Amino acid sequence: MMGWFGTRNAAPGAVAADEVRQGLGQTGAPTILDVRTASEFLGDGHIPGAIHLPLDRLAQDLRSLDPGAEYVLVCRSGARSAQAQRVLASAGFARTKNMSGGMLRWHGPVVHDGPARR
Repeated sequence: MMGWFGTRNAAPGAVAADEVRQGLGQTGAPTILDVRTASEFLGDGHIPGAIHLPLDRLAQDLRSLDPGAEYVLVCRSGARSAQAQRVLASAGFARTKNMSGGMLRWHGPVVHDGPARR
């Protein structure tokens, strides 16, 4: 692993699911921001420690996020999280990565608890 924002296993602006899994719990790991619906987040499960902020609420709830923080964006397949990444970039968030392939490529731990909304 080359680090969160210098990854070698994904397209520019992206990070591989395996790299996210390897970095869980490490000091300095970025915040995982899950942009799926509440039913996906709770029903299908989510990455431990992920913050849930559905894509349809992202623009309205940007003030709840730190523009200087690092975020890995996650959805089911990577399409909605790529869209969320564009929303964040247009709002001045420069340190974001999209998890390539989304939860379909995730082979790490999954939990089904936690709040359905941030």
